[in-house]
Amino acid sequence: MDALDALERALGGLDVDGYEIYALENRQFSVEAKEGEIDSVDEAVERGAAVRLFKGRKTSFASSSALGPPFLERMVSLAYNTLSVVEEGPSILLPAGEERFGPSQDVLPPGDRSEKLRMALDLEKFAKRYDRRVSRVRDASYGEEIRTVTLRNSRGLKGRRTAARHELSLMVMAEDAQGQEMAWENDFAAEEGRLDPQKTAREGAEKAVSQLGGKPVPTQKTAAILDATVAASFLGVLSSSFFGDQVLKNRSALRGRLGESVYSGAVTIVDDGKLAGGYNSFPFDGEGAPTGRHAVVERGVLKGFLYDLASGVQAEVPSTGNAVRPAVKEPPRVGATNFFIEAGDLSLEELLGDLGTGFWVRDVIGVHTADPVTGDFSLGASGVWIEGGKRAFPVRGVTISGNLHDLLKRVVGVGKEIRRYHAFGAPPLLVESLDIGGT
Repeated sequence: MDALDALERALGGLDVDGYEIYALENRQFSVEAKEGEIDSVDEAVERGAAVRLFKGRKTSFASSSALGPPFLERMVSLAYNTLSVVEEGPSILLPAGEERFGPSQDVLPPGDRSEKLRMALDLEKFAKRYDRRVSRVRDASYGEEIRTVTLRNSRGLKGRRTAARHELSLMVMAEDAQGQEMAWENDFAAEEGRLDPQKTAREGAEKAVSQLGGKPVPTQKTAAILDATVAASFLGVLSSSFFGDQVLKNRSALRGRLGESVYSGAVTIVDDGKLAGGYNSFPFDGEGAPTGRHAVVERGVLKGFLYDLASGVQAEVPSTGNAVRPAVKEPPRVGATNFFIEAGDLSLEELLGDLGTGFWVRDVIGVHTADPVTGDFSLGASGVWIEGGKRAFPVRGVTISGNLHDLLKRVVGVGKEIRRYHAFGAPPLLVESLDIGGT
């Protein structure tokens, strides 16, 4: 009998209405290149388990970072004793099913380590080859994470799945007589073979070089293009506005607006836990509910929110499969899986042509300071000034400000290439007006 079988047998003997077991094995590997050589190689394995016990309207939680019998027994004892002191909450009905997600999977094979080292070295090499003004490359690294999740509960649900993430990232410094500029770039894939170090390095180097000689523009309101990276980061700030628990707590500006037109008709926003190649794609969420595709905004109209089991009970709707567990030691909560603005049909050059004259915002600073509840923001920004649909000169030393919800109301064009940054993704967006603070 393995550790989880013994744990399940112990839980079955308790005076509770139900139980849930969540176990995680997370294997991490990373390598960093510096000055043409491998600078560091790191490996780590994280294992742990957590239980939730349910009795009436009470739910308790406990976790353990070790899977030995004494540690699991202590975890069960803590969860059971906690039931008498926790406050009542929603009465949760766990998902049911016997092996409902198909046969178990073993940990994926580790792959060719020499290829991983090569990709880190290639990042630095290709970035420096891009332009003689690239003076330094920092944090050129390859990383991978292979996680195996096992979930069981008292209603017969048994699920076990393994998923992999592979990622490249680097920081590029460009320099000329006028100064220095830094740019960060990354890419990820569910399969190692889909990563392209040359493409990632070229994009990072291009960003850094293109900002050399940047200058501020006068304070004004102008049409603008939000680069895909910027649009994705803004969407990350707004994502909690679509979380059912935040709506119930009145911490969402979208509360009470279902069925209303909240954004431009050009905007459709989707959360898809089964997205092919997605950063957080998985057949079930942190509570065993099936994941899937949910359009929360469709052509500007608010269609719904995202829920876990508890918030779904309170809102009297089913879970959307959006229970996430950032760590074994944390109980599940509502979160995004693969959350993105759907692509349109315009190329970047077409967007620039439609912009005519205005600001192409390629980077912002301080996104974490934007208010996720109201959507208000004031951020440092850099990019390119566009005149006649053509690149005129780089811009830096300005601020952009406003409200993110209002900004999505002013979208008049949507690009056709989505860039994904972990859980969030977006294409470039053309907005009819943006406030710039400059000279």
